Amino acid sequence: MGLSDFIPVIIPYLNIHKEKYQEIIASLGLTEPIIIEKYPLKSEWRKDLANAVASRVGDKKSLIFGERHYLITYCYNDSHTALITFDAHNDSFPLEKRLLYDEEISNDISNGDFLLQRKGETHIIGTRIKSDVPRIKTYPPRKRKAYKLLKDQIPNKIFLSLEIDVFDPEITQAHYYPHDSIIDEVAKFFGYRRFLNFEECCELSISLIRNREVVGINIAGYAPECEGPPFKTVELIKEYLNRISPYL
Repeated sequence: MGLSDFIPVIIPYLNIHKEKYQEIIASLGLTEPIIIEKYPLKSEWRKDLANAVASRVGDKKSLIFGERHYLITYCYNDSHTALITFDAHNDSFPLEKRLLYDEEISNDISNGDFLLQRKGETHIIGTRIKSDVPRIKTYPPRKRKAYKLLKDQIPNKIFLSLEIDVFDPEITQAHYYPHDSIIDEVAKFFGYRRFLNFEECCELSISLIRNREVVGINIAGYAPECEGPPFKTVELIKEYLNRISPYL
């Protein structure tokens, strides 16, 4: 069945986002995408936009493209669906700090804390930052034993997400979350990779979705304006989607 059952959805922040997402969708032979333009800024505009995305997606299978991570906050948000996300970051800001900010600033969501709004379990593959929320599990790069455990434990119904920043910087840096810490530089000097490579990501994705119901797919974090022509990350995303398509 593959990706042909999935409805493409685009939430572009710039015209170049729309152009490149549409290029990927056309290469996959999918239908014309639903395009959700960003809302005017107001007190809780991120929540409004995330709710708009969830409303358009509903319970239909979808392939979502958006540079911002929080856009999927309310998509397939039930206790029976697990979010499996490949991400270098843990987007569940510590609870005590989240509560502090809620009281002092607003009740809106952000890229750094949106996972706290999800009802089902979340598994983050590729981050070294642990979560203090029991329903959110993290798996650092290069932990094969942990990945095997994950495969045996996740439910049948999953929402798959790929954040571009999960890849090793040598693969792509077309995002706004650079890996430039001193620890990363030292690790690189000693030949120790602290991020996933492309093959690992494809293999793990296939392993996790095989014989399971994938209700939706999210491609997040890609900022084509950060790389320019020949937009090699576009080809990377196309290949990833083509690789996993036979197992959907």
